[in-house]
Amino acid sequence: MPAETNITDKDIKYAESILLNEDESFKDDKNERIDFIRNLETIDLHAVPGSGKTTALLAKLLILERKLPFEDGSGILVISHTNNAVDEIKNEIGEYCAKLFSYPNFIGTIQSFVNQYLAKPFFNQVTKEKISKINDDFYNERVENYYNNVLRDNFWLNKRANTLDFLQNIRFDENNMLISGINSKTDDFALKNTSGKTYRKLSKMKNILLNQGILCYDDAYYLANRYLIKYPQIKNLIQKRFSYVFVDEMQDMDIHQHNILEKIFYNNGNSKSIYQRIGDRNQAIYSGGTNFKLEEIWKSRENTLKITGSYRFSKNIADVLQNFALNSTDIKSIKLENTEIKPHLLIYNDDNYQCQVVQRFIKIINELKLDDKIPADYKYPIKAVSWITKKKEDNKNTLPDYCPKFNKNKSTSKTEYTSLESYLINSKNNYKEIYNNLLNLLLKILRIENVINIDNDRYYTKRSLFWYLKKNNKEQYEKLKLKLYDWSTKIIKGKNSEVCEDIKDYLDGFLGVFGIEKNKSIEFINRVPKKIIVEEKNNFDCHLCKINNKKIELGSVHSVKGETHTATLYLESFYQKDGSGENAKSYESQRLNKQFKNEKITDSDNKRTKKSARIAYVGFSRPTHLLAFAVHQDRYEKYLFDINKDVWEVIEV
Repeated sequence: MPAETNITDKDIKYAESILLNEDESFKDDKNERIDFIRNLETIDLHAVPGSGKTTALLAKLLILERKLPFEDGSGILVISHTNNAVDEIKNEIGEYCAKLFSYPNFIGTIQSFVNQYLAKPFFNQVTKEKISKINDDFYNERVENYYNNVLRDNFWLNKRANTLDFLQNIRFDENNMLISGINSKTDDFALKNTSGKTYRKLSKMKNILLNQGILCYDDAYYLANRYLIKYPQIKNLIQKRFSYVFVDEMQDMDIHQHNILEKIFYNNGNSKSIYQRIGDRNQAIYSGGTNFKLEEIWKSRENTLKITGSYRFSKNIADVLQNFALNSTDIKSIKLENTEIKPHLLIYNDDNYQCQVVQRFIKIINELKLDDKIPADYKYPIKAVSWITKKKEDNKNTLPDYCPKFNKNKSTSKTEYTSLESYLINSKNNYKEIYNNLLNLLLKILRIENVINIDNDRYYTKRSLFWYLKKNNKEQYEKLKLKLYDWSTKIIKGKNSEVCEDIKDYLDGFLGVFGIEKNKSIEFINRVPKKIIVEEKNNFDCHLCKINNKKIELGSVHSVKGETHTATLYLESFYQKDGSGENAKSYESQRLNKQFKNEKITDSDNKRTKKSARIAYVGFSRPTHLLAFAVHQDRYEKYLFDINKDVWEVIEV
């Protein structure tokens, strides 16, 4: 451990000067954020939505970075669940924290940590070789090839539905027994006879891929556990390496990720590391694929801090929201501009729900703007969300029923082209699209040349490419920005050939940054281009769903987790069916009717009620000003007719 570290008022002022506006402070009547920033013990932090917990963590990192290097040579480990979250940390404080983003510190995803410090070293030690690839897509492709070349004639496999999915989901447990999915049990595997011919063939397939160093992401955790079992002293070495460990969005970790972290950094309370887990257990909506309850995954420590005050939403929303929290907590609004808008209940029927629910929501917003209750130049987007976004059969409402133009399966990913020049000639006469196509072209060439981002063992994205260049080659970073602008402008003017030749010349220096020359990509670069006619897919650019020419964005509750909205419309949707006949419950208004009427979730509530509450909690906690919930008239009259109208504004569509 480093010498005793104290965080002073001066340290906190420094962090405030970087992260907050001049009139803002981490101080409030409870000083919950200050308490967390100062705390350098092993703790849990439970924080409500909009509490500024990530900003408080950034403040702590800014302060600790100024105390680097530590006397004992140890570093700081920051783990999050997604690359976007890691990128956010880098973007917010990267320019102030050069030491934090270099050895002996590590900031990355749980996957990249496991890959770098556990899976790769163990594989190298056992095989004396390097892992070829840790990537689900590549792994699944190799499994498909193996099936086609080796297992195609297997009678048992060919009897199964979704044979390929079954094969691609096979994993080893810690005892090298086959399981279906990383958190499954051997007893649940389809083949019970472990000495049978097919079982042995599947085990052989798995071993061949492992020995070739071709791993899916789950396999990294398998190797990590094998490493810790065979060499338990590794835990001590990693603890010595990282004296401070911060895990953000802990509620999004799955059981296998949680267990790895606990084995190393808690170690039954014997760890040398200070280990802080940060998140909101009420927002755990990503762990539905396992049979484990959240309480089994994230058990609170005895030493737990809380941040109960939210800067995001008003008291009216906070009072409603806490009824949907599975882990009971007091949620307080400490928003400076505390709007008095009540949450709205929009009642629709079979004749007026398509389009009209969203339009009524827009009308309410416009009225509130006229009354100066929502700012005319509102800062955050306005969104309509639903739990289920896939169209179901009639009488089972999901998002497309409220907005027929919404297409869950619309193409949002970039188009892959087969040659360099195809990326130029297939761009619309639109600067933004041309700019993105040019970036996608450079990323495509990096993929063809198999250039991997060493931070996470994945191919570069636009964001991670810019980050890498900015950090490692500022000259190329600035040059690329100028080139992209110049190329985009010339393509708009029809100078495709000139741009094509300039890009070819530029690639030598660009690839040189990664220590390579043009090789595998030469054929792609010189191939004759093709003009591709892409059928326009509906982007639900509906003139009815706009405010001041700004689109109302539609999406799933999962897609908006972590976001802040000015106003959120939550559209109830059909999910499964509990019970039968008139008492069957499939919608949030049915399962959660008590919570709408000011009763909290209890331990006795069933599994789907609790799951519905988690989803509603995330959706309801997005808006700064207006929360609205759409409910069918039949369900309103049966379940919510006696809702407290002092709390909810009830409006018929």
